[in-house]
Amino acid sequence: MLKYLASKRIVALPAEITNLDSQGLSGHVYSVDSNREHYVLKFYRDKNEKKVSKVASIYKHLSSFGVPVPKVYFVDAKGEIARKPFLLMQKPKGEKFSSLLKTHKGKEFVEALALTLHKLHSIDVKNFGLHVPSNAFKETVSEIKVAAQVLLSFSMAPLVFQKIYTALSKISRRPVKGNTLALLHGDCGPDNVIYSNGTVYLIDLESAQIGDPAYDLGYAYHAIKLGAPSDPWLAEHFIESYEKLHGEIADLETYKQLSALKLAVFLRFLRDANLLSLTLLGLKKTLNLLAVRKQFSFFLNYCLTYAEKGGVNLTNWRLHESKHHSPVQKRLQPRRQTLF
Repeated sequence: MLKYLASKRIVALPAEITNLDSQGLSGHVYSVDSNREHYVLKFYRDKNEKKVSKVASIYKHLSSFGVPVPKVYFVDAKGEIARKPFLLMQKPKGEKFSSLLKTHKGKEFVEALALTLHKLHSIDVKNFGLHVPSNAFKETVSEIKVAAQVLLSFSMAPLVFQKIYTALSKISRRPVKGNTLALLHGDCGPDNVIYSNGTVYLIDLESAQIGDPAYDLGYAYHAIKLGAPSDPWLAEHFIESYEKLHGEIADLETYKQLSALKLAVFLRFLRDANLLSLTLLGLKKTLNLLAVRKQFSFFLNYCLTYAEKGGVNLTNWRLHESKHHSPVQKRLQPRRQTLF
C-alpha cells in the first residue's frame, strides 16, 4: 500500500501505518505518517462503490461550501488496489475530547462544534449538487425501531426493546412543526469530529442525510454528556451557542428524546459481547468496549429515562440513582455500582 501511494506521489517514504483505536462499524481506520505529512486511511467493510464514491464527494462538496472537513487525497471506491474500498484523507492534528476536558477547553470545543454544525446546516440543500438520503420525522422513528429490532435481538434485551418501542410509539404521535431541512451529519458527537487549533472538523460522514437540524443537535447533546458526564452544562452551552448562530430550533426536546433512544439502542448492543458485535468490530474492539460496560449501563439508563420523561438533569439524576434503583434498572444492571 505504501509503495503504491508513493508511486502516485501521494505519500513520501519512509512512512508508517498505525492501526487506530477509532474503528467504527463501517470499516477500519489507520494513521499514515511520513516525515512531511500525516494522513488517515479508512478501509470500508462494505464493497459498495457508489457508497464510497458518494462519501468522498460529500467531503469535497462540504469543503467547497466552507465547512471544515479533511481534504481527500485518494479514493479507491472499487477496491482494486487492496481488495477493499478505501479513502486517504488529511489528518488534522487534533486533540481528544477527554484531553480537552482535562485542560479546561471543553467550552471552546462545544462552541467550535456549534459553529461547524451551523455552517453545515446553512448549506442550501437544493444547490448542494449531490443526492443524499432524505429522512423526515416518521422515517427517523422507523429507522430507530428497525435498529432496535435488529441489534437488540442479538443482545437478548427484550425488556430494553419494550421500553424503547413504547417510548417511540408515544413520541411518534406528537405534532411536529419541523425546521428548515438541512444537510445533517447524522452521527455527530465528540468521537466523530476532530478539534484542531480551535476548529472542529467533521469526519465519519457515512450517515450524512437531509433532515431536520434538531436531530443533529439532539444527538450531539447526548453524545457530549456521554463524553463529559461530570460536566453536563457543556451540552447545554452547546445548544445555546448553536441557537445564537442559527436561531431557535423548534421541536428540540422531541428530537433530544429520539436521539436518546438511538443512543440507548447502540449502548445496549455494545454493552455485552455478542455474535454481531464480534463480526462487526472484531474481538479486540469488543473487549475494549466491555471494559467500559459500567459506564454504558449508567448512560443507557439515563437515555431511557430521558426518552420517557424528557428534560432529565444528569447531575440530579445521577445523585438520585446512587440512592434508589427501580426494579427495571435492577434487572438491567444487577451488579450496579456508582461510577462517579
